[in-house]
Amino acid sequence: MLCKLILIAVLGVNKLHTGYSTLPHIALATIGIKVPEVNTTNFDALQLGGAGLDLGLKFIIQRYKNTFNFSHTYLVKEGRGTVTLLEDDVSEMAGKFIFQHEGRVAGMALLSPCSQENNHILLMTRESRVLLGCSAGTSKFGKPGEPANPQQFSLSLYSGTVILDFIYALLTRNGWTNVAALVDLRSIAAEYMCRGIHRLLQQNFNAVNPSMEYIRYNVVSFDSGASQTELKRTLQTTSQTNRIVFIFGSGKAIMLILRTAKKLGMTNGEYVFFMLTFSRHGFSLDNQDDSWWKVTDTNVDLSFPLRGYVSPAAVVISLRTPYVMTPFLAQLRQDIIQNALRNYNFTYAKNEVPTFVYAGYDMCLIYGQVRETTFSEKNMRYD
Repeated sequence: MLCKLILIAVLGVNKLHTGYSTLPHIALATIGIKVPEVNTTNFDALQLGGAGLDLGLKFIIQRYKNTFNFSHTYLVKEGRGTVTLLEDDVSEMAGKFIFQHEGRVAGMALLSPCSQENNHILLMTRESRVLLGCSAGTSKFGKPGEPANPQQFSLSLYSGTVILDFIYALLTRNGWTNVAALVDLRSIAAEYMCRGIHRLLQQNFNAVNPSMEYIRYNVVSFDSGASQTELKRTLQTTSQTNRIVFIFGSGKAIMLILRTAKKLGMTNGEYVFFMLTFSRHGFSLDNQDDSWWKVTDTNVDLSFPLRGYVSPAAVVISLRTPYVMTPFLAQLRQDIIQNALRNYNFTYAKNEVPTFVYAGYDMCLIYGQVRETTFSEKNMRYD
């Protein structure tokens, strides 16, 4: 009798284990980098966006625990912490992930911000039939004329194609066809949006894209840590051929250029300087070095100071956040802040969570809905 009870107990345990293992295994992965700075401003860093993504993954794992067996991996390459993710790194890490799981799981997905460097995986997922989720970046591969990826969904909060069309219309409407780009080599690697938009302009201007053939795009590099003499020389060289200038780099770097331009008499209306920011009343391009931007009187009752710009010759293209603070979002913001501190030893400047971190959370929820719909409609087919 005792042997019979033991046998029943063993069979019961095996049945529970087998029941769990028969749930469709869905392998998820996110490509990122880890930087050595405690409170980094690098948008590619897992410390900055991981807290929101973790909460989103936790939600779908709990929500679909009786339907799917989700696993998630952060694909991080050691030694790639202080510079931009290179495309070959993205291809290598994504390729290994697909190779390791192909034929062994019911489905795979890469959940990505879809920055310009990460966009290389778009073609890979299309060819390998791996689902790709994009939280903030463009919704298709950056090359002109490249077809959309049917194996992909995107929130497209800051769609590169929309920004490109806006900039092109702005330039052509005013007859500005000869444009320069001042790129700060010291800070561009950490500036997610500036880096992506600069690269997008390179991929489409200078007749690369036939529909935008009229814009000439001249790239000039500078070092924001250089002397005033070097910065002046850079601007003087640029001024000989261009009067329309995009500045790409941190807020600090842009302010240095504008102050130098003022000293050279280039802010009297003969030149126009463009810069981009995520929110006019939120984070500066520098995110943390806000002392460069504060102009609001300290007696004004505002939750955070408005940012001001040193030059009337500056035109700011500001991408507004689609998130309106609600009780749910306020709680999510608090959860993200606590999770970032607990799991990543990371503190957001002024406790302001960047928009794309919320987007990472939403991407996970949308992915869960997509996967559930695929499961029910395609009857156990996950491609």
